[in-house]
Amino acid sequence: MRVLQRCVELLGNERALARQLRISLPDLFMLLKGDEKPTKQMFLEATDILMERGNLAGLDEIVAPPLEGNGAADAPRHSSKKQT
Repeated sequence: MRVLQRCVELLGNERALARQLRISLPDLFMLLKGDEKPTKQMFLEATDILMERGNLAGLDEIVAPPLEGNGAADAPRHSSKKQT
């Protein structure tokens, strides 16, 4: 899971993340390998770690896949001027 892997990078090692999430190191390794899925509470705690560390850049790429298109260019354009 990319969120957990990013937390490992921010905290420095797997042991620190396991301690933060209050789980065993073997359990964390299973989560990181994708053998098990984190509980909702674990996922929320992991995203809290990302937010607390002030590393929100790229968070949308970690949590959700990129959207198709290029964003603003695809958005409809509205003029604030009244047409007559």
